Amino acid sequence: METKNVFIDAGAHLGKAFTGFKRLDKFNLNRCDYILIEANKECINTLKSIANGGQEITILNKALFTQDSMIQLYGENVHSLTNPSEGLSLIQDHNTMYWPASPLTSVESIDASRFLVELSKKYENIYLKLDIEAAEYDVLEKIIHDGSYMHIKELWIEWHDRYMLPELRHHYIERQTKIEAFFSAHKIPINSWN
Repeated sequence: METKNVFIDAGAHLGKAFTGFKRLDKFNLNRCDYILIEANKECINTLKSIANGGQEITILNKALFTQDSMIQLYGENVHSLTNPSEGLSLIQDHNTMYWPASPLTSVESIDASRFLVELSKKYENIYLKLDIEAAEYDVLEKIIHDGSYMHIKELWIEWHDRYMLPELRHHYIERQTKIEAFFSAHKIPINSWN
C-alpha cells in the first residue's frame, strides 16, 4: 500500500496551486489529500467549486499562523474584503509599498506548529505551500524554533518582502536568508512559489 501524503495549501486564494499540483503524479488525488487554507472568505466558494466535493479535500476559511486565536486581518480598505484579488494579510507591514494597511476584520488562525504535529500522526509526508502575504516569516521561524519543521517533506513559498516599504525590506530579506539556510542545512527542499 502506498503512503498517503497531504498537501497543505496555505493561502489557497482561488485554487491556482491546488489546480496545478493535483495534476502531478506525486500529488494526484489518489496519492495525496489536500487541505486548502484561505483567510479571505470571498475565495471560499471558488475553492469549493474547484474541489468539487472531493472527499480528500478539506477547505478551511482560516489563516495559518503562529497561534490558535482570532487575529486582525489588514488590507487597503473595506472594499478589499469583497475583492478576492486583494492580498489581505495578518501582517501590517505587508503591501506598505502600495498603500497604508488598515485593520479590516478578524479571522480565526491555526497554530502551524500544532497543525503539523497533528497531521504527522496521520500522514508520513507533509508538503506545505505558503502564500500567506508576509506571515510566512513568523510561521517558519516558529516551526523552526519549536522543531515542528521536521514534519515537512518539502516547501513552496512566496516571499513578500518586495511588497514592503524599502526601509522594511532589508529586515525581511535577512529573515528569509536565515530561514532558507536552515531548511537547506536540514535537507528539506524549499522552492519558490510565485
